[in-house]
Amino acid sequence: MNSSIKLGCLIAFLALVGGCDSGPPKGVVRGTVQLDGQPVTQGAIWLLPDAGRGGNGEIKADGSFEIATMDTEGVGAVLGRTRLAVICYTEGTTDGSNPDAARYGGGKQWIVPEKFASPLTSGLEFEVTPEENVLKIELTSDGTGKITKE
Repeated sequence: MNSSIKLGCLIAFLALVGGCDSGPPKGVVRGTVQLDGQPVTQGAIWLLPDAGRGGNGEIKADGSFEIATMDTEGVGAVLGRTRLAVICYTEGTTDGSNPDAARYGGGKQWIVPEKFASPLTSGLEFEVTPEENVLKIELTSDGTGKITKE
């Protein structure tokens, strides 16, 4: 092989290997969610960081959750200030008891107030740090909420 082909192969190899990093630094984020002092038993947590990819996690029957980034980077959330949403509803009926039924094709009946379903309106935010971030998310039916790091 001549030297220009070898150099080209080396550059291509280094570009390929160099592109296989683990992404931005992350911290483990897990915790529990309560509404009016009781565990939220279904739904999802969504994170919207100031920079980087967001993350999400399913709320389990005991109210616990663990966040994974929204790509192939795995468990954890991007470090820095992050806004949070709690999405929890049941599908409604079309019997006329839910005014949103036509709009949502059966309607959504929010278990957690709809305000919390968007990280832009929830008012919930925290700082993801390199150590394990264990959160206690406390929400109320009247639309107030707070996050405490345990």
